[in-house]
Amino acid sequence: MSFPIRKVFFLLGAFFCVFLTFGIGTHVRAAIEDTTEGAWIDENHPVIIEVFTSSNCSACMIADRILYDIAKNPNVIALSCHVKYWDENTLNNPTGLEACTYRQWAYKSAGRMDSADIKIPYTVIDGANQINNNRLHVFYERLLAIRENALFHPLWVDLRWGAKDKVLVTLPQAPRGFRIDLQDSFSVWLIRYQDYMIQKVRDGDDQERVLRFSNVVKKAKHIAKWHGESRTIEVAVPEPPQDNERGGYVVLIHETNGSDIYAAGKLSDYRLRKKPEEKETQSGKDSEQIDLNP
Repeated sequence: MSFPIRKVFFLLGAFFCVFLTFGIGTHVRAAIEDTTEGAWIDENHPVIIEVFTSSNCSACMIADRILYDIAKNPNVIALSCHVKYWDENTLNNPTGLEACTYRQWAYKSAGRMDSADIKIPYTVIDGANQINNNRLHVFYERLLAIRENALFHPLWVDLRWGAKDKVLVTLPQAPRGFRIDLQDSFSVWLIRYQDYMIQKVRDGDDQERVLRFSNVVKKAKHIAKWHGESRTIEVAVPEPPQDNERGGYVVLIHETNGSDIYAAGKLSDYRLRKKPEEKETQSGKDSEQIDLNP
């Protein structure tokens, strides 16, 4: 008599687990869909979204998924910043970057966080506004409100490939009435990111999970100062990888780390064509040409 009862409880427990996995999971996916019908999109201005996260953070999965979805929009500059302070496992995680930890602490020092504790996931819009983890279910509504109430929208920075693996960065002209003190010039940052990263977690909250991240920040470098005048600078960079480490570059301009972003741009890696000497060996041609267009 006791065996059937145990079997019933086992089946009920299994059903409940399936419900949690698929029912709630489906509800969460539906809850973060864009219900604004893209009203936040502004083709004339970029939207910069930084998500501070970690592969050892189980609460970060929704934020990571939002970033993956929204990064597909051409006017969105999305960056997944993996910090190193989260726990003892994060310290040894090759995905974590000290530059990302520094950026988040800079936002905290600038008063961009509404709590005394620094935490993840932490989402920053245009360097000026944050979206709390408990508000991610209304992410797009919050994004729309932020964009509608903003006094200033970031300008576009033009990025394109030059010869011999150089990125040409054309800084914008500041709009009329936008004054910059020469002693308080703005910093220009070049950020290298990787399109996708798949990682199997061996320790921590997400042990044995296979996680997928997008637009993962790999390096950040200060390259110039901006005084509000348009000019073009050349930055030498390595030849883009042609494997799963492909990605691109992002330029951010703000007064200091942790302050509003005034201009931004992005550029994807170009793809190498076959060298003519490899595909035209029989014809005897020995010219070599590489297409640097993305």
